[in-house]
Amino acid sequence: MKSIFILLAILLAACNSDYSHDLPNGYTLSRFYSGSSAITSPDSIVIVGPSKYGIHLSVSGKYVIGNLDAEAGAYGAPETPDRYFIVDTSSGLKYKELSYAVYSKRINDLSIRNTKLYRPNGLGLK
Repeated sequence: MKSIFILLAILLAACNSDYSHDLPNGYTLSRFYSGSSAITSPDSIVIVGPSKYGIHLSVSGKYVIGNLDAEAGAYGAPETPDRYFIVDTSSGLKYKELSYAVYSKRINDLSIRNTKLYRPNGLGLK
């Protein structure tokens, strides 16, 4: 079942994005429909997401950091647990589905400084 979901996510990312924006080292932020976003690797594999209700993110050098489904409450949906992530675009190392406490510790351990998260349009990603 998980394989089917991954295949579907790959196909959606490769073929049917509403918009996409280049991230460092060939990674891409793609939006499939309003609120649903994912980050794909240079070979078009979904590595973070897809979200159901939106994404907040930031780019800090080689790192892409963020939180999926950060605005679930805004859509009248039930609250969702934190889904923070960190992607090192130079090595491919990724941390995902992190709680805020674990995310904060990893941000500190990796010395990531630009940690304010924005909606994609707040970063100039349209």
